[in-house]
Amino acid sequence: MRSKLQMIVLLFLSNFFLNCELVLNQGLADGFQGDPLLLKLVADQNEKNILAIRCWQGTVEETAKRRGIDGAKIQSRRQIDFALDRQKDAWLWKIHWLEFSSSNGIKLLSSEPLNPEGGMIKENAYYVLFPYSPSSKRKHFTIRPIEEYKRGRDEFTPMEFFAADIGEATYKRIGALYAQAMIGGAKSWTVSRVEDIVHVSTRGEILNHYEVDLSKGANVVRYSADDGRLSEEIVTEYEAIDGLWLPTRRVHKQGHFDGTASFHLEYKMKTTGINHSMVESTISLESLGAVAGDKITDRRDGSERRFGQ
Repeated sequence: MRSKLQMIVLLFLSNFFLNCELVLNQGLADGFQGDPLLLKLVADQNEKNILAIRCWQGTVEETAKRRGIDGAKIQSRRQIDFALDRQKDAWLWKIHWLEFSSSNGIKLLSSEPLNPEGGMIKENAYYVLFPYSPSSKRKHFTIRPIEEYKRGRDEFTPMEFFAADIGEATYKRIGALYAQAMIGGAKSWTVSRVEDIVHVSTRGEILNHYEVDLSKGANVVRYSADDGRLSEEIVTEYEAIDGLWLPTRRVHKQGHFDGTASFHLEYKMKTTGINHSMVESTISLESLGAVAGDKITDRRDGSERRFGQ
């Protein structure tokens, strides 16, 4: 059952910017094209919007389609309920599998929707709820060191929708680029502005392009990349909710130019609460579905216990 969750593989770009101290000297931006202060404007406005999020609850529906190099096609649909408390650096996600199917040639293989699974980050620990069968009398949770958390197919955080691409938050990525430009780096980059849209792009064999909308929280509304082998595009829509610009839809596409493999991810997000009073039990094992008698394994010390006992 767990293997099905690994069928769709997301390609993560490495973080290629290093945080460095800002040096206020425009004259050192040798090779950089455009006004570096546009980058600072983006970073400052985006940071203001993101850091204003204190608590956030909602639901995401994810539709994924993938074609592998062997010709197999995979499609899935999931609903992800989440709760985030940034003040406590805690969040919870619960995944409901709505659809899963795979095909190889003309043969279609379908599976029953999987039972809920999920996880939680709280008090410097990583909690995991494993998939379980309807006939199972007990669910199984594990507690892992926080260092083992790494965003993958089985993990989720709503803050990923504020990433410049699929890495750091926009204000961190663009802020680091600004810092580089101010000390003579970022020589292959160009920045320009057309009304509310700021364009940030590279020049050379590897192309990266960010379109930032200053009227929408200085969020990246479109990212595209091309290295001559792969192309990638991420388009995100935002809506003003209680004074903050929050994501409502994202489409992420990637494909090989030779047509051998591709994937298409679409997310539709509904915010049910923003910066409201969040009770302690919202982010808890009970909210993940734990009931008395469920098994809990603590990988930090190797102990086992039953929930509520």
